[in-house]
Amino acid sequence: MNQADLIVTRIERARQDRSISVAELARRIDVGRKRLWYVLNGQHSMHVDEFVRLCVVIDLSLIHISE
Repeated sequence: MNQADLIVTRIERARQDRSISVAELARRIDVGRKRLWYVLNGQHSMHVDEFVRLCVVIDLSLIHISE
């Protein structure tokens, strides 16, 4: 598994653990639901500002997410 796949897997696990739907998470980080769905399925990359907002919303440390 490459680094990007690992990060997406951790984000998806955290989203599910917090019972946040993709639509709700997209709303909270101010991106389109479809765009976020594509990111979480590895079909699009995420902009840095979106990634930071996502980590804040689901309370993931930027330091530990890629370890």
